Amino acid sequence: LLGCLAYKPQLGLLLPLALLAGGHWRAFLAAGVTVVALVAVSAGLFGVENWMRLPASMSEAQHLILDQGRAGWAILQSAFSAVRRWGGSAGMGYAVQIPIAIAVAATVFAVWRSRAAHELKAATLIVGSLMATPYVIDYDLTVLGPAMAFLAAHGLRHGFGRWMASALALAWITPLAGRVALGEFGLPLGFGTLALLLGLTARDALRREKLPAACPA
Repeated sequence: LLGCLAYKPQLGLLLPLALLAGGHWRAFLAAGVTVVALVAVSAGLFGVENWMRLPASMSEAQHLILDQGRAGWAILQSAFSAVRRWGGSAGMGYAVQIPIAIAVAATVFAVWRSRAAHELKAATLIVGSLMATPYVIDYDLTVLGPAMAFLAAHGLRHGFGRWMASALALAWITPLAGRVALGEFGLPLGFGTLALLLGLTARDALRREKLPAACPA
């Protein structure tokens, strides 16, 4: 199932890191085999030309959407898009986005190496995956749904950490309001919500790592 997510690879950058940090070698290998199999099947059905054009297509998409902002900055909900919305250059946007992505990756790695509850690990990975990429569209934030479900289940079972319930309420409205907030008012609601939710989840995960996991890792 994780391998099937390769259709949108920018949201899966942290999946291998989390699997390796948690020692889930079978899942890691199964995901890799699944990706290779899907590539082989698609090449067999539609030819290899599309795969040959993929690097050029990705470069063009980066140039049009991230460098030139053809789709508008408000549709993106990353730190990169916030910098560009405020008038910063593409270089400045990457200078902000890259250290954030590294910090997010380190956070995900630390949580998945810990003995935190499974729900907190899963939520950290989902939120971190959205936060690490500069190319996260406002409708991609609906992926927060499973993260919110994991956090709600954990909170109902073990109690909600400070500000967590409020953060979940904010996350619920962010996919709807993120584009308007950034486009009309210059407020990076999407990125801010992701940062808040990741920070609170990692805090609870690393504080409560001695709690038994709700389901097998």
